[in-house]
Amino acid sequence: FKQYWLHPTPSMMRWFRSEKGNAPVTLHIYDLGPSFAGPNMVGKAIGTGAYHAGVEVYGLEWSFSCTTDGPYRSGIFAVPPRGCDAHSYREAVEMGETQMTAREVRALIDRLYKEWPGVEYDLLRHNCCHFSDALCIELGVGPIPGWVTSLAGVGAMLRSGIRIAYEGAAAAPGAIAGGAMAIGGVAWEAGAAVGGLFPGGGEVPPETAGYPVGAKDSSKALPM
Repeated sequence: FKQYWLHPTPSMMRWFRSEKGNAPVTLHIYDLGPSFAGPNMVGKAIGTGAYHAGVEVYGLEWSFSCTTDGPYRSGIFAVPPRGCDAHSYREAVEMGETQMTAREVRALIDRLYKEWPGVEYDLLRHNCCHFSDALCIELGVGPIPGWVTSLAGVGAMLRSGIRIAYEGAAAAPGAIAGGAMAIGGVAWEAGAAVGGLFPGGGEVPPETAGYPVGAKDSSKALPM
């Protein structure tokens, strides 16, 4: 990664010198691992799937994880485009062009560092796909396609359903509690079914287990 920045490509240098904006923004989508490729192919057809995502702008791909190695203990990190080796690359989605200059994007990332601490990473509610969506919106090209984030939304609803069911059981014993427990059971079984679509069920994706492969401190990646 350091060598990548010591020897930037000509296209990167053109972007860095530009003050006009009009830079392409690309959403890079990965399967969480090789065993997810088949299920995700089926899932995409019905508008869902289990993915990692990052946003490429001005020669770097930005994403978010549970690590706290970034500035302000942020979970935001950068890799070369298509370079998040912790996952299996799937496809690119062209999001359009941002009107922001490289300096403006650098200022935006500096602000987002403070707004996306690694300790706030949540596998279902606050993950790399949510960050990619937020970054694309800030760049003026979002939101990202719904199928990229839909599984996280389903999982969050299921988790909320379980919590509400158990709270109901504690608050209203008897018949109401029985109903709440039944609802909780349905939610639990549905959650297991969603997990069962993908190998390993509730296995933690690589990005939540440590610093993403290929990523380094990117606090000075974009020019001031």
